Amino acid sequence: MSLLFPFLTLALFICQTYSAGGCDLNLPPKSWTVTKARGITRVATIGARLGQQYCISKDEQYDILEIDYHIDLPSNYKVQSVSYMRTMEFQNELKLGKSNLGDNPHNKCNSTDPSIVVCFPFCRRDYEQMVVDAALSSGDADVVAKKIKESLNKRMWAITVLDVDYTNPQTKINATMFLEFTTWCSVYIGRNPPPPQAPYLFEIQLAKIMPFWVGN
Repeated sequence: MSLLFPFLTLALFICQTYSAGGCDLNLPPKSWTVTKARGITRVATIGARLGQQYCISKDEQYDILEIDYHIDLPSNYKVQSVSYMRTMEFQNELKLGKSNLGDNPHNKCNSTDPSIVVCFPFCRRDYEQMVVDAALSSGDADVVAKKIKESLNKRMWAITVLDVDYTNPQTKINATMFLEFTTWCSVYIGRNPPPPQAPYLFEIQLAKIMPFWVGN
């Protein structure tokens, strides 16, 4: 896994005390991660059901989407969560429909598909490839989510595909995660497919979440 620090900012994250979208972030164990995003045009979810361990809510006034995951971490995992940020520095490449036939500094994934404009993974290698393959197959978030579920073929995994508005300069994604990639994978991938398909940009998150009865 490679990180490009101008686009991804890592920092310590302190869990907040509040409930959002049905999730109580005080519910033990302390393995919650939170994604907050602006400029999301569509959300596709599949896999684990929405409820006490996996919640999505939106503040319509401020156009802020929040996703809460109660991560099923290994019992011996003691490391604090970190945060990352996705921003829009590469949006002109998507707007102009540029392809990348040579070295692409915005592609930190293993795939060398020239239609990839940007790709930043926080994933184990096999999950990354599965997610990228799904994202390259379609610009439809629902189709991508279903393909990932079929390939992953595991229970208690929440799969979330965010369709990101790359034309909006206010678009931003802030998220927390644990550096435990048996339970988490996120890939930020933007693509310029061959015409007549339009460019698209996804934030894709896979999380192994706690069973719904934990903490009850």
